[in-house]
Amino acid sequence: MPKSRSRPLAIALVLLALPVFIFGFSTWQKIRLDESSSNSAISITQQLYSSGSSANLVNSLHADLAQQMTAEQWQATVNSQLLRLGPMTAMTEMRGEAAVPMVTYPGQRVAANYEIDIEFGETPTTLYVEILWDGSDWRITEYRLDAPVLYD
Repeated sequence: MPKSRSRPLAIALVLLALPVFIFGFSTWQKIRLDESSSNSAISITQQLYSSGSSANLVNSLHADLAQQMTAEQWQATVNSQLLRLGPMTAMTEMRGEAAVPMVTYPGQRVAANYEIDIEFGETPTTLYVEILWDGSDWRITEYRLDAPVLYD
């Protein structure tokens, strides 16, 4: 008799443990992708505006965005921004996160969106960054600095 009860109990425990495992893995995946995406956005931005070289940015572009502007055009844009705004003095705040579904699978589209407040001297600006996980690295699909001084 005890043998017949142990089998349904074991099945019930496995069925209860499965959602807990899936939720735990998804939570771990979300934390990992949030951290790596924000680190990627920050490091590319710091390198870009501290050195003035767009090489790291260009190497991180998604193919769709890379087709819109050449490496020389990206460099000219950065040079123009730094000429008008001056050197970057601080990155003050970052908002956003990776949009990771509850259940993840290989090849799934995972994107992250960030708004980064940056100061160039006395000029506050906002950088909009959208990145897409390609399975091994983050690829930039949007990178736009918004500052009223740039539109004059």
